[in-house]
Amino acid sequence: LNNLGIQYKKMGQVEKAKTLFLESKAIREKVLGKDHPDYAISLNNLAALYKDIGQFKKSEESYLEAVAVNAKALGKDNPDYALNLTNLAGFYKDMGEYEKAETICLEAKNIREKALGKEHPDYARTLNTLADLYWMQGQYAKAEPLYLEAMNIREKALGKQHPDYAESLISLATLYENTGQYKNAEALFADYTLLSNTYIMSALRHLSEQEMNEYISGFTETGARIFSFNQNTAAKTNIAKTSYTNTIFLKGFLLNAYQH
Repeated sequence: LNNLGIQYKKMGQVEKAKTLFLESKAIREKVLGKDHPDYAISLNNLAALYKDIGQFKKSEESYLEAVAVNAKALGKDNPDYALNLTNLAGFYKDMGEYEKAETICLEAKNIREKALGKEHPDYARTLNTLADLYWMQGQYAKAEPLYLEAMNIREKALGKQHPDYAESLISLATLYENTGQYKNAEALFADYTLLSNTYIMSALRHLSEQEMNEYISGFTETGARIFSFNQNTAAKTNIAKTSYTNTIFLKGFLLNAYQH
């Protein structure tokens, strides 16, 4: 139930995901109790969903409860506890509570570095969250090396086809755009476009037309960002072709795909 909920959330079907997360949480609470790490997993996934739909108080409460459960059940040197910290730090980052987010994220980074090593994708996720935090505060010199390190770890550990690697491409491209490094940004935006189109083509094999519509909507925001980059840097880069192709692909994909 929990894993199916995660899949629906990735596809943008939040109501289906919420129903499954709540059912999973209720079963785990009844069978395992509120002090079990699996119960914390349900709390964590609900917290992420609540944040996405703007229920911030419920989100924070769920994140904090998950942290407390795993601190007691697993100990504060456990990677799963560090996962809860990273997610809580991401929440506070998005809420603009930067000092609180940094303190928590640095704690998670130290735990994961010690427990997992510097080549683990979970360590890379904490680096990326910390880099996001610095980027949002305009501390680009601190953010860039963290983004680069996270991207290199993900490429080596997960491969270039993984969504986490794609996340790193967009994060770093956006930073380069904001610091005037347009050629670097252009290359990364182009790589991301190719990857995202691969994901969409792959999803066509197992999603209905409505599900594809919801899934593709997750890519339109980034597509708009790339289009905006093209508009703002037209005289400095050659991104126009990539932007145009991506826009046409997203607009025409479903129509063409389901007419055959």
